[in-house]
Amino acid sequence: MRFLIDECLSPQLVVVAREAGHEARHVAHVGRAGWKDWNVVRYAGAENLVLVTNNAGDYRRLYAAEPLHPASLS
Repeated sequence: MRFLIDECLSPQLVVVAREAGHEARHVAHVGRAGWKDWNVVRYAGAENLVLVTNNAGDYRRLYAAEPLHPASLS
């Protein structure tokens, strides 16, 4: 799996994901800190990343308007 860790979560989750054999990036480490949620959603989709967040409520509406996300295919 390929993950994008939202800025509301610890960058340490990148380490945890990588130790488990996954690719992971933190929003702050890819120059996306402070971005609006819709920009994060588009970046994650364009890069085929599964967004990991603690703000699911904020993202459900945005993802509902997006095309099928790669994570939903597995």
